[in-house]
Amino acid sequence: MNIGERVLSFSSIASTNAFALDNHERLVSGTVIWSLEQTAGYGRLRRRWESAQGGLWFSVVFKSILQRNSGAYVKLLSCAVIRVLEHLDIPVLIKWPNDFLIQGRKLGGVLAESVLTSGRAEVVVVGVGINVNNDLPDGLRTDGITLKEYSGRSYELPRLLQMFLRQSDNLRKNYLSPERLRYLTRLWKSKLSTAVGDSVVVQMPDRTVRGIVRRINADSVELDCGGQPTTVRNGDLFLQPR
Repeated sequence: MNIGERVLSFSSIASTNAFALDNHERLVSGTVIWSLEQTAGYGRLRRRWESAQGGLWFSVVFKSILQRNSGAYVKLLSCAVIRVLEHLDIPVLIKWPNDFLIQGRKLGGVLAESVLTSGRAEVVVVGVGINVNNDLPDGLRTDGITLKEYSGRSYELPRLLQMFLRQSDNLRKNYLSPERLRYLTRLWKSKLSTAVGDSVVVQMPDRTVRGIVRRINADSVELDCGGQPTTVRNGDLFLQPR
């Protein structure tokens, strides 16, 4: 089934990702869970994700697993979002590994979660959250941004969702195979806000590292930390002033 061929819509739900994971056995591959608001949305490390009405909150279920690494599905949805927004003349970049930025402010992000069987991913659920017409809480207005704030106009959420889903399915057909995945990775890397040579700080759950980006891989960033090579696979990455 193509991505978006079946869409389950809700006016309110705790979390589109949680619903998809809890009901994965009865959902066919390509099913999309969409809600006008989430009351318990979350991002990486289960951090609360503000998901008021006016934003776009949806998840895609993948059951025909061609790539066991869920990072491939993050790249797929991230690149789809970027392509659509670029078509709308909105200059968006990907903040490694899974956030969207406009002029350095957070627009949204992507979260992939897997259902494992004997240690292997049998189902991957990818959630996407984008600030569109919603009002941001006071604590997020400085670092966050909405499409409405950037462009000065409102967007039709159903139309925007369909644009994202069509682009996601096009990328799935063209790139989500072992022999072509490197092209998707190349596209994803070209949209990153971080480049080789940048000075960065990465905050991880157990430590913070600072260094110069020496290489960006499909699933990690290699840093030179004062002559000490360090590989980072997860964390919050921030650019340091030059």
